[in-house]
Amino acid sequence: MKTWNILAVDDDEDSVSSIKDLLERRAVSSQGDRCRVETTTSFTSALSILEHEQYDLLILDIRDQGMAAGQGLPPDGDVVTAADRGLNAYEAIKQRRFVPVVFHTALPDLAADLDSPPFTSVVSKLDEDEAKIRKAVIEAFDSGLPELNRALTSHVESLHRQFMSEFVRKHWSTFGGRQHQGDLAHLLVRRLAMSLTEGAPALAPYLDTLDDYGTDGSKIHPMRMYIVPPVGSWTTGDILEYSVDSKPQLSAEEERGDVPDAEVQRAATHYWVMLTPACDLVEERRKADFVVMARCLPLEDTPEYRKWSSQTSITNGASTAARTSMEKLIGNNRGGQRERYYFLPAAWDTPNLVVDFQQVIHVEYEKILESRRLATLDSPYSQALISQFTRYLGRMGTPDLSTTTVMQRLQSSLASDGSEDLEPTG
Repeated sequence: MKTWNILAVDDDEDSVSSIKDLLERRAVSSQGDRCRVETTTSFTSALSILEHEQYDLLILDIRDQGMAAGQGLPPDGDVVTAADRGLNAYEAIKQRRFVPVVFHTALPDLAADLDSPPFTSVVSKLDEDEAKIRKAVIEAFDSGLPELNRALTSHVESLHRQFMSEFVRKHWSTFGGRQHQGDLAHLLVRRLAMSLTEGAPALAPYLDTLDDYGTDGSKIHPMRMYIVPPVGSWTTGDILEYSVDSKPQLSAEEERGDVPDAEVQRAATHYWVMLTPACDLVEERRKADFVVMARCLPLEDTPEYRKWSSQTSITNGASTAARTSMEKLIGNNRGGQRERYYFLPAAWDTPNLVVDFQQVIHVEYEKILESRRLATLDSPYSQALISQFTRYLGRMGTPDLSTTTVMQRLQSSLASDGSEDLEPTG
């Protein structure tokens, strides 16, 4: 059971005192977590407090009634005024750190556009039901966002402390002086990056549960393959939605009619993965006038998935053959063509996809700029994708060796050796 830290900001002393009493006397999550509530009647002080202290949730009023009265502004209304310091504080806080916010205000319409639980919630003071504010707080903590936020902050602080105390301190004679600040900054950032390469399990010491964060230890979670949302310039391994003017070459199952035309067209015009080398796509020195992309077919549109899913839903268990076909597809060995297909697992809003290296297109760079980038394959998975693509294009076909002939020759050799062993020695 955790104890959460909440900051309540309202120019009305009675209001923040009431919130403090309401929340501290009962649990603020379905797990029975409790909270400590700090209060302030100054919107300006709230910014300073948040700069120096870590809070898991912010409860924020909107209008400073004292300021409104002093400037002759109305105490209510649906028009934003200079006295709505809570909105200004909210925007300033967003620029400095992430913290879920519950607006508790007599002017809920002013924040209606911001209402997006559990990130931002709006509760009206005019509603005398105290359960409303408590419900919004519980929703925020039950979402897991404050826990994840606290875990990441704790991880970074712990690593920073260890780096400075256990490494920099021991080597200060080498790093001493402001001229080495750049060296230290690079080492610290790289150390932090390496600590996060294992994914969510890096935060395990700070989380109560690891549901869906990891696997059995020898495998990876699908999310570890991607960078979401993509950052920077277009790059190798970008997964995107792009519409083409004509349908690309059909696969064998589509030629047979196993996949409906509407789904063929939808898949063909929507999902692609970038194969162009990243060095040719850096915007400041871009060399690529055209980009190379491979088609990605949604897994659900493949005949293997259709057969497996239909058998599973009807009989509560697919046949061995259907399951084996699915496992080969996911394991990049579809139909015995080990190099042709590359499976990309679903993650966030990227569906399960099967890359087909036989269906490759070249597109003018400018034509993809308005396309939606879903994700970018992270290292080393983007390199693995390109490596497989290169192997597929560069494979050398040769006639199959007659294994029957080889086996016959081996048998003949064994028979010959056996007959020599049986000859008399004199």
